[in-house]
Amino acid sequence: MRMATGLIGGWLLAMGLATAQETLISVRLGGELPYKSKSVSMGQDFVAKKPLYVSALGYIDEKGDGLAKERPVRLYRVDDGALLATATVVRAGGEMRGGFRFASLEKAVRLAPGRYVAVADFEEGSDRYLSMVDVADFNEVGGAVENPKIGRWSLDLSGYPDRTLKNLDGMAVHMCGANVLFTLEAPAAWVEAQPLTVTVDMTDEQDAERLVPFEGIADRNALPVARALLDVLRELPSRKGEGKLLSGQFMGWYPVASLGTANEIFQQTSNWVAVAGFDYYETHVNMPKTKPDLFKPPRWRAINELAKAYAQMGGIVTISCHMTNPWNGGLAWGKAERIEDLLDPKTAAYARYMEQVDEIARGLADLQEAGIPVLFRPFHEMQGGWFWWGGHPLALRKLWRNLFDYYTHEKGLHNLIWVWSPNVSVKAMDFYPGNAYVDMTGLDIYANTLEGARPVYAELMKSSKPFAITEFGPPGDGFDNTAPRNFDYGPFAKHVAEYLPDTVFFLTWRDAWGLHRNLNAQALLDDPLVLNRGELRFVHRLQGFEHFVTRDGNRLREGDAEFRFMGANMPGLVLPYDFTLNLPERMRLPDAWEQENAMKTLVRMGLRVVRTWNLPIRKPDEPAAPWHYVLDPGHFNEEAFKNLDRLLMLANRHKVRVLLDLTAGYGDYLGGVGTYAAHRGKPRRAFFTDKQIREDYKATVRFVLERVNTLTGIPYKEDKALFAWQFGNEIMEANDAWLSEMAAYMKSLDSNHLVAETRHRPGAPMLVDPNIDLVTRHFYSSYGGLGKGWEGSLLDDMEKIAWQRPVFVGEYGPYVDGKIYTRENVVEKHNAFLQFCIDTPGVVGAMLWSMYFHNSGGGYTWHQIYTFPSVWSYHFPGSASGDAHQEIGIVQGLRDAAFRIRGLAVPPVEAPEAPELLEMREENLTDLLAVPMFSWRGSAGAEGYDIERAPAVEGPWAVIAENVSDADVAYRPLFSDETAKPGETYYYRVVARNAGGRSQPSGILGPVKVAAVCFVDEFKDLSRVSGHSEGLTLDNTYNARFAEYLFRVCGTTDDWLSYALALPAREARVTAFFAAALGAPSAPVFLASADGTAFAEVKAVKAAEFAHIAPPHAGDKNRQTQVDYTVALPAGARHLKIAWTRQMTLDRVEVEMAD
Repeated sequence: MRMATGLIGGWLLAMGLATAQETLISVRLGGELPYKSKSVSMGQDFVAKKPLYVSALGYIDEKGDGLAKERPVRLYRVDDGALLATATVVRAGGEMRGGFRFASLEKAVRLAPGRYVAVADFEEGSDRYLSMVDVADFNEVGGAVENPKIGRWSLDLSGYPDRTLKNLDGMAVHMCGANVLFTLEAPAAWVEAQPLTVTVDMTDEQDAERLVPFEGIADRNALPVARALLDVLRELPSRKGEGKLLSGQFMGWYPVASLGTANEIFQQTSNWVAVAGFDYYETHVNMPKTKPDLFKPPRWRAINELAKAYAQMGGIVTISCHMTNPWNGGLAWGKAERIEDLLDPKTAAYARYMEQVDEIARGLADLQEAGIPVLFRPFHEMQGGWFWWGGHPLALRKLWRNLFDYYTHEKGLHNLIWVWSPNVSVKAMDFYPGNAYVDMTGLDIYANTLEGARPVYAELMKSSKPFAITEFGPPGDGFDNTAPRNFDYGPFAKHVAEYLPDTVFFLTWRDAWGLHRNLNAQALLDDPLVLNRGELRFVHRLQGFEHFVTRDGNRLREGDAEFRFMGANMPGLVLPYDFTLNLPERMRLPDAWEQENAMKTLVRMGLRVVRTWNLPIRKPDEPAAPWHYVLDPGHFNEEAFKNLDRLLMLANRHKVRVLLDLTAGYGDYLGGVGTYAAHRGKPRRAFFTDKQIREDYKATVRFVLERVNTLTGIPYKEDKALFAWQFGNEIMEANDAWLSEMAAYMKSLDSNHLVAETRHRPGAPMLVDPNIDLVTRHFYSSYGGLGKGWEGSLLDDMEKIAWQRPVFVGEYGPYVDGKIYTRENVVEKHNAFLQFCIDTPGVVGAMLWSMYFHNSGGGYTWHQIYTFPSVWSYHFPGSASGDAHQEIGIVQGLRDAAFRIRGLAVPPVEAPEAPELLEMREENLTDLLAVPMFSWRGSAGAEGYDIERAPAVEGPWAVIAENVSDADVAYRPLFSDETAKPGETYYYRVVARNAGGRSQPSGILGPVKVAAVCFVDEFKDLSRVSGHSEGLTLDNTYNARFAEYLFRVCGTTDDWLSYALALPAREARVTAFFAAALGAPSAPVFLASADGTAFAEVKAVKAAEFAHIAPPHAGDKNRQTQVDYTVALPAGARHLKIAWTRQMTLDRVEVEMAD
């Protein structure tokens, strides 16, 4: 019996078939093949006995649930290593067969009899891969392929499979994840297998633009923390005299990198260097041997722990990459076989190179998540001949740009400052990729003096980029890292000032070149020109405030000034905005645009503080959701906290302070007090007494207070935009002992910020504790027993604690209940309450419940207060659609009070910013034709919008609708151009307006070639109907029962309404609601007419049902079933009639019309 051996997935596997006299499958070491995978050796080759027509290449997807990412698969001829075919298998597309997902070739490739191998990329911890041979020929023994089906082998060689499968049309060879799909008969289109020859365009189309001035950071989406660091580096050369040159030291590469170098320098000099250098790779110089021998990957995990530690201590991090040779797997020192391969995705070298690029990206992303900006230095010393990437100017420029685009646009790496660093050479600028791709330049200098670098430095400075000495060392044997050079570093800073005067940092290289292995390092680090760790602050630039808010008796202070405020509760800043309805499409966290729109709204209102309400914890039996900030006790959702990071970044930018609630008592149906207890199998009350549960809550406190913002690099406990920590929303069960314990714990972690009480009901106890700075009260018209009103109740409660603490009204809702508040008196009473807050010392602020902001999909975000018929979240500046609860008067009164409580005059309203016109929805597009219905992202403070239309992009522009409100429609297109003419082409733009003036126009939407127009009725009134029965009533109450849509018309059996249409109608779309308690929905009767007299019933009706839950605490009583009807109307229909067959609420009617 002949045996074949191979290294598969790290195991040496021997196999054979007793019945065979020759090798049926040859397994050879992957290193002998033209391509070797990172995770498994691709050593299985197959022998074609007859010509094969390969039609597709595949990748294993055993479960059929899609791949982790797109995967290239390649087909090679083994004898000469020629690449014959390649295809990219998409994540969830293509044909599935036998556990493989296929990508078709443009033309089939005919393989002559011979030996071949198909190979694929694998990554440990990513897609599943087979760690044993899996070769299959869906063909009889002795067929076209010598290998019969032998199945998946285990280590003990058990489990011989069936070998008698019949011929199939499409046959396959599977090899450890890669797959070849072939036929024996020639397909319609095929080509002979030939080595793929690729011509790479090696012209530089951007050559003339390389030195075009470029303002700002190269990555337009760079994180604020990266921008701040680059800004401060830019400013260093302009400093006069002292403190303009950052010290730096390379700390080593894997596996010997260590902060011991920095510590040794500190022991010698009593200074910590400002910049710590690291490398993700290893080198051949005096290094312990590591595995693998070839194709060493970047070892970022170990390096990042060091980088994080140094950054947390105030250091700046720079990272270089001595990348593995993509052709032979050797270290960085070596030659490229063909540098153009790295610009050609079809080559094996490209795949090897991109493996490294992707792994480096993971490391940089890990630092980004930690809020650490990186001085990133790829392809250094590129004009030399010692690295494989060296000596190829044009290719290097292209590689750099490709890497920049890939990392910034595809990988989302926005924490990088791109540092281009050749060594001293007159050819350096030949390799420069261009100002648009570089943030800093530098030189790697190995010499006894800096004078020789002056000419090259002068060339680099023409880029107008900050400059650094990115590596420095005295000359010597580069292979001897141990013998000291005895170089005098004492005057180094003065030499820098003399020869390279605008240098912002230097980085001495490792060991023999380092500060700690040479002379007079202390003199250098003590030089007045030099800045060491902690002496250059840049994160503070991202702070929007100079001071924390502090307590002084029963007053608050911001520096020396008294701090008082009006504010708002905006739970939607950190939570799904529609959490009471649980509609899947709305159960998402706010996006960046929405959070910023909220901040702009608060600024326009003069509101200084915003409150967030809860950081939910997942229920034990609940799947994790994006808004679960706490997944389990002690385990947290990083993506959710990035949402909070962004909120604090924007709060600093717009100078709004955030009151952050850490959990919830009341309202914990999203996950709060009771949920923490449930995770330990305990009743709700145990949250306050059980030691383990108290520790669970402390774990959340600790995680939040010690978190470092990934966008700004500011630790939360040092972020001045944070106004106060609140234990949680309305935790009425909290006892004094629990509050004292938790307040003391918070203060032990963070002495900068205020801590706020949580017990909120009038009459509830208030704790005077040295670690609790603020007490609070909430007021609603539904709260009973307040004989003295809100004002009297608050005074009584504060007298009980002798006004020893400042008090803020954490929530108040002036909701029209028909008793305390009516539509007629609510504005006056609201203004009187705010005036009371202003006039009463010790009352530091009041916060409206609740406000929401514009929705990034158009219009506003809505949230009905489901316990009141006509109350929903307030929007600024208010609109007629909120007339039932006097929205305009309420929010305008709050704005006035926000300035008056600070002793300021109420400023005039400023004109709004330009709105952002959105692309039309897919359902309104048919090929290149469209129904002109669209939305826009609203402008903070806008009262209305003018819609403009033009026949060409340059105009002329005409207003086709004035002062359109974006608060009249919820979650649907805001505007339909019913005056458009089918067949014509138009352009659209939108202008925002308010009492302060008109905005600039939005961007332009178009060209829009009109296929049809759409008549829309939202039932704000009955002005759009041509007739109706007498029994119909309009409704705008309890919108939460109706998916938060705003206006409706209600009727019952035999009620009807009709429409007369301007053009022939072809389709109607009708949304109706039915009370579930009254039985199943009963479709209305749809009738159409050409003349408005003779109506006929339309039978072509489709219906889609959506059963909505009622808001919390309502049970089944108020459940509604939404039904969307699509009605195909007969040709020539100009009239539509809708007749009720039972109780029904009509919510919206759309009728599509065309000539």
